[in-house]
Amino acid sequence: MFYKSYRGVKCCTLVHKNVKKRYFHILSATLLCIMIVLSSCTPRPVGSGQTSGNNQHSANENSTVNVSGRVLNVTSPRFELSNGFIAPINRQTEAPSGWIPIASAEDFDRIRLNPSADYILMADINLADISDYQTTLLQGGTVDGNGHTITGVRWLDGGGPPIFQLQDATIKNIAAVLNGGPLISTAERSQIINCNTSGSMSFFEGGRVITEDEWNAYNNLAHQRATGTTITRSPLALVISDSIIRDCYNVATIEDRVGTFTRSVDFSGLVVGAGLSRIENSFNQGSIHVTSTYEYGNVAIYGITKGGAEAIANSYNSGDLSVSGFSESSVNGVVGTIGTTVPGSIVNSFNSGNLSGGRVAGVGNRITGHNIYNAGNIHATYSAFGIAEGIANQMIMTSYNIGQIAGTEISLFGSIVDDRAQHVYFLDNIETATPDGALFATVKRLTEAQMRDQSFFEGFDFDTVWEMGGTEFPFPVFQAIYSW
Repeated sequence: MFYKSYRGVKCCTLVHKNVKKRYFHILSATLLCIMIVLSSCTPRPVGSGQTSGNNQHSANENSTVNVSGRVLNVTSPRFELSNGFIAPINRQTEAPSGWIPIASAEDFDRIRLNPSADYILMADINLADISDYQTTLLQGGTVDGNGHTITGVRWLDGGGPPIFQLQDATIKNIAAVLNGGPLISTAERSQIINCNTSGSMSFFEGGRVITEDEWNAYNNLAHQRATGTTITRSPLALVISDSIIRDCYNVATIEDRVGTFTRSVDFSGLVVGAGLSRIENSFNQGSIHVTSTYEYGNVAIYGITKGGAEAIANSYNSGDLSVSGFSESSVNGVVGTIGTTVPGSIVNSFNSGNLSGGRVAGVGNRITGHNIYNAGNIHATYSAFGIAEGIANQMIMTSYNIGQIAGTEISLFGSIVDDRAQHVYFLDNIETATPDGALFATVKRLTEAQMRDQSFFEGFDFDTVWEMGGTEFPFPVFQAIYSW
């Protein structure tokens, strides 16, 4: 059956503020459980858009809010984004004791002279005011954006330098307006807290598409700057390791054209590589569209990250992701792999963006997790999977797919081994859970009417985790998404 897209899910998210984190990793033979510990403070809801200035938005269930020029249906009980940030900021008018104030682009450029100090922005910064700006290395220090904006720099040949490189450092409370390059190149043992990225990583000049020669010049430079064999492009950070991303979001768009060369190119809505890192309370709303004339290599898009993360929690993608012109591409709504070579899990997370490419999965390629769902429509040249192509070393539990699926091979999963999927449900626009048509006791195909009925979702915790959505999205949604 043809199933319409419920776009209202794009902002059905709540987060909890000022919550103490605790992490419990309990390994068993069947599941890596990540338990969520709640404090006693009142949940603070947040929506999946960006505001500017001192505007705040709140709405009751099923109303609409105009965010960044887009009208989004609000399916959660309330919607609120504090001054354009997920976590509220009490903006300082004077630098605290021991902190160095940054009031100009020249001040900002001097961070590199003392990368271990603590800095606080007292004004918006435009890096175009710095001649030949180069990425700022922060090594052991902290930059508190104090709710201010940093505007990036554009190279004439396309792209732009990252704003930061982090080593044992922290950046927080920064709104970055991208102009070709990302906020962060690499981060090691660092924290990226309450930051957001807007603008564009698309390669246009003043509204015009740059010339073929300019495209070629950019791609050649990208190859020279790339490390290893893969070029990475993402707005918040390119690669992080042993780090934390929390309360961050992206609404910047990426539009790229990839030429005929042999290296692979990875695009992500937040960060490409996230080795041994955690991503919490974060989302991508920016669209990514890639036109490729690749003859070799690979083009891949991920809504949040390619993989390697220790955990992804309370996060989602609502941006449309697509690759055209290259059939061997892959598109994954949230993540590529998690829980494969190292323990890891994705929990309380979802995709609601439309996905299009060669091989497409609603949530991820090979994943472990629970409380996840896909509500985005999928169109694949070859294989289309409602949730994931495969299950990693543990299990997938209490999850579902409601998106429309199209492709030459269609199923909920590419494969399920040893009953590693439990209490998973899918709309009957998909015929089978796996391509071979195997039956599983708690993986069930439901009609649309059944998907609207809570009683059919056995195993779901409707006391503390799930609730049925409103008229815009009458399927299970999260009651609230909490820090953990």
